[in-house]
Amino acid sequence: MRQIIGYVFALGMALVLWSCGTADDFEAGNRLVVAKIADTSGSTAPVFLAVEKTDDSGLDGDPDTNDEGEGDGFPDPTETVEEGYELGPDLGVVTVRNEPRPGVEEGVPLVVYRVDITYLDATGASRAFAPSRTQWVNVEVDSGGSADIQVVLVPVEMKTREGGLRHLFLFGTEEQKAAVRTMTAVVDVYARDVLNDDSVHDQGRIVLTFINPMESAKPE
Repeated sequence: MRQIIGYVFALGMALVLWSCGTADDFEAGNRLVVAKIADTSGSTAPVFLAVEKTDDSGLDGDPDTNDEGEGDGFPDPTETVEEGYELGPDLGVVTVRNEPRPGVEEGVPLVVYRVDITYLDATGASRAFAPSRTQWVNVEVDSGGSADIQVVLVPVEMKTREGGLRHLFLFGTEEQKAAVRTMTAVVDVYARDVLNDDSVHDQGRIVLTFINPMESAKPE
């Protein structure tokens, strides 16, 4: 009798847990697929600036005067930042597909409404200067179709805030720089089947490489 009661209790708990939420909460008649994550040029292995590049003219801001800071490979605040090497946000494109599930005769459109990005350093750790970010979007994807969603892959604050990428590249130890030279962006995309009020989710990843252009050439 005790075994029967235990079985009934376990079955009841399983039903409660199932009703409170499982993976099925994120299943709809159509499947959302993160097909590609890239920068705006289409590269799936993007290289971004962690430090601005200046003319390295030194503290007086004039080249060829042999003053302090000239030619030292360090971006002094009095130096002119070269065009195209300013620090700013880095944009990306998330390509998603709307795929009907097997056995579903008629597909439905999905509306992508949210993109979350979580950042991990080379050791797999999250960093205070790179908190997770949510970007709200409104992109409809027809059944069997695909869509490109532009997002901010790297906000400028990740570079410029205290203890951020710029600080680590300029003042950090080799170990500290190695930990952030490549970072992984984990991209979670959420969509809704508005006809049936069902939600669907998929995840992708992209490795971001950061450089100091005063030391390494920026790729063309």
